[in-house]
Amino acid sequence: MSTFLFCIGGTGLRVMKSLTMLLASGYKACNENGEDEDIIPVLIDPHKSLDEFTHCKKILDNYCEIRSMMTKGALPGDNFFHTRLVSLENLGLNDEANPNFDYDLRLDCSFGEFIQKGKLPTDSVNQDLINLLYSESNINRSLAVGFKGSPNVGCVVLNNFNDQNWFQQFTAKFGQRDRVFIVASVFGGTGASGFPLLVKKIRSCGNTYLQNATIGAIAVMPYFELTPPKKEDPNNDINSSCFITKTKAALSYYDKELKVDSLYYIADDKQQKPYANDEEQQQNGTHFIEFISATSVLHFIKTTPAEQAKRPADRKTEYYSICIDKNAEVLNWDNIGLAHQELIYSLLNYYTFISVNKLIRSERDFPLRLTSGFNDTFYDSGFFQLLEKFNKEYYLWLKELSENDRAFAPFRLGENNRLDDFPLVGHEFTNTKKCLWKKIPYGLSYYLHELILLEKNYDKLNIDNVYEKYTKMMYEAIDNMNRFVK
Repeated sequence: MSTFLFCIGGTGLRVMKSLTMLLASGYKACNENGEDEDIIPVLIDPHKSLDEFTHCKKILDNYCEIRSMMTKGALPGDNFFHTRLVSLENLGLNDEANPNFDYDLRLDCSFGEFIQKGKLPTDSVNQDLINLLYSESNINRSLAVGFKGSPNVGCVVLNNFNDQNWFQQFTAKFGQRDRVFIVASVFGGTGASGFPLLVKKIRSCGNTYLQNATIGAIAVMPYFELTPPKKEDPNNDINSSCFITKTKAALSYYDKELKVDSLYYIADDKQQKPYANDEEQQQNGTHFIEFISATSVLHFIKTTPAEQAKRPADRKTEYYSICIDKNAEVLNWDNIGLAHQELIYSLLNYYTFISVNKLIRSERDFPLRLTSGFNDTFYDSGFFQLLEKFNKEYYLWLKELSENDRAFAPFRLGENNRLDDFPLVGHEFTNTKKCLWKKIPYGLSYYLHELILLEKNYDKLNIDNVYEKYTKMMYEAIDNMNRFVK
């Protein structure tokens, strides 16, 4: 059982990045029966030179490589990196270490060249029609940087989905109990045009299972603003003052023409400082909306049945919105709402893991160096080095969330956090489990002691893979300790 996750456009990439971080923390993608489900990410964005695209791919690749070094296939029980992320190409091949999530949609030509406008007679009716539908800027625009907020361009360029190699692989590999989820913004160009096109192609393909598939989607509405486009740059067509108008137009079309089983809505108007209007770089930090949008994927997998009794045309769409408890400028454990505290707890455990993982190698007298193989050879291994790279990205992701507008800042962040204070803002660590330890200040010692206590149980499990054993013991030790908060 798998969920094919289509991340369309820049917002789709950003949501995928946040989902990867959440899954790394051990949060599970479980279906309505409590069974683990694989996620098959498919990244769709013609703007391949965008740093965000490269960054998202790198994080996905690292996740898969770390997990493949821990196990091949399912990870039993609770652990970091529990959920399998499998590329479309590798699906069914049991190869997680060399994924390919990138499907080359880049076109190094202008829109006018793409539709071969120059080959039409200058006095033809078709020329007049094109000039009526598209501005001169639309026609001359390079497609190598995406659709620049123009869904009328995107819907033409992306209309050949079903001719692409990745779509043919998708239709060939989609099975009876699989499902589809789509992440896209509705106020730009790529997402707003790609979302309805993909649904229509799915419903009209040759795979009967896919035609009748359960489809969910999140329509990400405006959650940021941009500085006004510069007058000296006539090619900069992205103007955030048009975002609401574009959203209304897209939602009106979706309501009439689009048929999905679950549709999630999310937006935010809290931003006080607009992003720089730089279509080439788009170096915006991770936003809280992108993180919360990622949770819709997991909610869909958990609550929406993979098999439906009725045909798509006869099924009723379920609509969802995602809310917070208080409209605060800085969100944390206390004001975000009970529904989201479980998410924060997972992030807390992984942030603690980053710190313990960094500090433990300098503990020369730690007994598990001898008894469990957590020694210098282990800490110098490719696995540990890759894990440290991923952890740096995870920390930067949390930092960007805490510095954005609105801020999501539930933790006391420090790049060289030595666990002098409990990381959860506004809360203290209180140990009611071991009376003898009550007077010892919070710190690394608690987690090391818990690891020592757990070792005997893990020896009985006979886990052959030392990387799986290490992360699983870390997960349980940290979880056992972090639950004691007040």
